[in-house]
Parts: sequence; structure tokens; C-alpha cells
Amino acid sequence: MRTMQRLFFHIFLTMFLCAFCGASFAESGPLASATFQPDKEGTALYEAMKKKMLDAGTLSWESEFESRFAGKTVGSGSYKIWLKKPNFARIESKNANGTTGILIGDGQYFWIYWPNKRPRMGFEDPQEYEKIAGIGFKKIRSVPGKHSLAHAFSDLRAGMPMLIMQASLFHGTKDVLEKSKFDGVRLLKREKVGEEMCDLIEASFLDYQRSQLFWISHKDGLPRKIKEIVRTENGIENHEQWLNVTVDAAMDDGKFAWKPPENWKEWFEPQLEDGLIPEGEKAPEFSFETIEGNNFQLSEQLGKMVVLVFWRVGCPPCRQEMPTLEKIHAAYKDKDVVVLGFNVSDQKQFAVDFLKANGVSYPQIIDNSEKAKDVQFKKYQRLFGMSAVPLTYLIASDGRVISSWYGNDPEALTGIIAEKIDGIRRPILDIEVIEDGHPQTTHWRHLVDGKTRGYGGPIAGSEEYRHYSLVFSGTMIGSVTADLRLRSIFKDKDRQTKKEVSSQITVERGQAKEEQILPGFKVKVSFPK
Repeated sequence: MRTMQRLFFHIFLTMFLCAFCGASFAESGPLASATFQPDKEGTALYEAMKKKMLDAGTLSWESEFESRFAGKTVGSGSYKIWLKKPNFARIESKNANGTTGILIGDGQYFWIYWPNKRPRMGFEDPQEYEKIAGIGFKKIRSVPGKHSLAHAFSDLRAGMPMLIMQASLFHGTKDVLEKSKFDGVRLLKREKVGEEMCDLIEASFLDYQRSQLFWISHKDGLPRKIKEIVRTENGIENHEQWLNVTVDAAMDDGKFAWKPPENWKEWFEPQLEDGLIPEGEKAPEFSFETIEGNNFQLSEQLGKMVVLVFWRVGCPPCRQEMPTLEKIHAAYKDKDVVVLGFNVSDQKQFAVDFLKANGVSYPQIIDNSEKAKDVQFKKYQRLFGMSAVPLTYLIASDGRVISSWYGNDPEALTGIIAEKIDGIRRPILDIEVIEDGHPQTTHWRHLVDGKTRGYGGPIAGSEEYRHYSLVFSGTMIGSVTADLRLRSIFKDKDRQTKKEVSSQITVERGQAKEEQILPGFKVKVSFPK
């Protein structure tokens, strides 16, 4: 069971750090969505359910849940949740061993702690873990309309990877699944859950790779049961049964207040990038058969640059990256550049059908074996239990790693290849925002080519400012110095501009600089070698 659980959480992290995934039951292939026909009645019920959550002043429910992988139960437990406008939340989770974790949203942050000691992550040193496990807490910004209680639930270690229903809909957060590829909703039937009559609807995402089924009560328009089906090679299902649902009940603000005891310490989870192979290190060997029937052995590619991309069908950024990879394959396949896709998650024929339907022609390894999973989860991501897709590695002609990153970053990809293969210098800066001493999770790459580019995001720690925009333009001085002009725009909750700050940052290749824009708000600029 423990091995099964570890494998499940490998897959979970790959699924949800990317934000979505793909499961494999009877339907397979990207055209399976042709069998899914949305209807107006189902769509209306789905939209009314979301509106009910958004319009409520307070909302609470209890849930009993179970997670299944390959038909076997890998986690079960329960949780209670309380939500209150404008931005308060509380979740208490339990399993058979008692309370696993508590999340308290005080309006600015989610405070997460573990009354019975935080579970150890696989990569943690046991002695270092023991120093903080019983007195540790985690702190996450909870920007209204931007946070995700569904994802934060994973930190409670309750036995289910994340909430099926995005509870942050209550606070105005948009469902990220709907922003990827939303196939629609259909009404299946009407049936009772306990003593309550419900409408059963099914929402489909990503060409029917993922389904969410909601049993919506006639009493209040909210679910009494939810089921999620994720169609991967082994199949993942999550089940929730909601009990004691309340809407607009009185809630004391004290329920949403918490501060860590004096001797407690904030625990910082490692960043995904901490597990990547360092630049200049030899890329680990692997050898597998491609879908074309050819053997691909990495060591046989010496003398060529390799663009290695780990991906899965149900990952929107993976799909977005494919046109760029296809263009690189077409432009550089005769210039000793090999583009290779590597998929360890999807059923082979399902992935092959997807590739054909989308005109992807560069070589692919589609392999669900433990040997193949070890390549992604152990060799190319060295923090046990942490991974995501897309994961891109650029490997030089001598077999050493040039660069690596998570996410779809076409500028970095095309810029580095143009520099290495065509000799075109396309300097790229790494941009990071540091707010209240905490690095933001989002990094940007800025191509220093004289063009103006903009970035932005929410601000959690300020009452005066709620959003920022950063507008960059930059030029090169010689080949080693980047001169960057930065305009920082700060806006209130209504997106009205409140303040503008202009800065100039000069950074040398191989160095990094921090610019203090406002108290508690910095921009860090790094110029990689």
C-alpha cells in the first residue's frame, strides 16, 4: 500500500502542479469528447451552482472522501470547511489517525499547521525534519479572487490530493480547469442522495480526459456528492460526500484568526527547481523505444543538442508548448538538434492519437513502465515526490545540461537554441518579484531586444495597493551588460492606478540585482551566463 501511495502522489504532483492531468477507462483517444454532448439544462444547473457559491455570505459543509488509484483505495478521510466573505476560510482535515492539518485564512494569508506533527516528505533529512515537524507552520498569500483552497488542501496531508470542488469560487477565483479546455456540461439523471432529490450533472474537460460529476440538491442548488474521474493509464478517481451544508449561517470572525505560537517556525517547502539537474552536469542516460519503433539512447546523441520535454496529454501548458517544439524540430532537425517528447503518464494509444490529431511529428517516447517513470521522477527531478510538467531540458552536444525549467517558456527555448546553434546572441533576464520578504511563485524571462514587455500580478500584503504591473524595455551594452528600464505601476482593488515608479537596472552577465521599488516590494533581476 505504501508503494502505491507514493506512486499516487508522484502522479498527483505531476497532475496538479501543472494544474490538470489526464485518467483511462473505456473511452480513449482525443476524439472521445465526440461522445460527450453538453446540453442547456446541465449547463444551467452548473452555472447556478457556481453562482450560489459566489453569492453566499457564508458557506460551510462537511465532506467524507476517498481517493482511488488503479481501482484501489489509496487515501480516505474527512474535512470540515467554513467560508466567509470577503476572504475568510477555515479547513480542518482528519483521517483514521486523527486531525492531519488545519488551514485558517485570515483575509491576507492562509496559515497551515499540523496538530499531530507535519508528515515528512521523502527528500527531507530525518534529523532536520524532527527539529521543526512539531512546531512548524506554512504561510501562503491569499489574494482575493486569486487563491486556490483546492490546491492548498494538499498541504493538510489528509489522504486526498486536492478538493474536487474549487472552494475558492466562493471568494471569486475562476476555475482554472474551465480556462484550459472546457467541453461543457450535461444532465445525466435525477436521483436521491440520502433523502434529498438531486440532479446529476457531468462536466467534461480536456477532450473528456477529466470528468467531474455533481449531485446537485433541489433544496439549495449545491452538491451533496461529487465524483472526479481522471483518465490516465491506471485511472484516478476521487469521491466526496457532502453533509451538513449551510448557507448564510452566522459565523464568528474568531474562527478565522490564528497566529503561530512564539517558538514556532515557518516551514518553507522546497521549490520544484531545487530538484533539477544543475547546469554543466552530465544528463542521466536512458534508452527506450520511440512510438516510431526506433531505439532512442541519449548517449548516442553526442554531437547533437537534445531538447528533452516531459509532458502529458492533459496538461494545457504542454499543449501550448508543442507548436514551438514543432517549429524547432522543423527548423533545426538538419542542424544537429533533436527534439524528444517523453510521456510516462498516458496510455500509449491515447497519446499517439492526440499527437496525430495535433500534427506533432518530432520523436516521442510514450512509456508507463517503472523504468520510464524513474527517468522523470528520480533522474531528472531529484526531490522525491515532487514533479510537474512540462519539464524541459536543453542538453548540449557533449551530453551536459545547458538549462532546464518548468512551464511553457518559448522565448527561453528559442533564444538559447538560436544562440547555441546559429550564434545569435539573445540575452534573457530572469525576473522575480519579492513581496514582504517572500519570493512570488511566478518567474518571468525577459528577452533584452529593445522591445517593451509587460507582466503583472496581485499584491497580498498591502491595503493600499492590490495589483501591480511591471513594464520592461532593455538594451545590451556590449555582450555582457544588460541595461533595463522598468516602470512599476500599482493599482487599487478597482484596478485604478495609484502610483508609478520608474527605475533603471544595470546587471552584468552572471550576476543578479535587487531593486527596492516600494517598502516590502522588490524586483530581482538575474542575468544567467
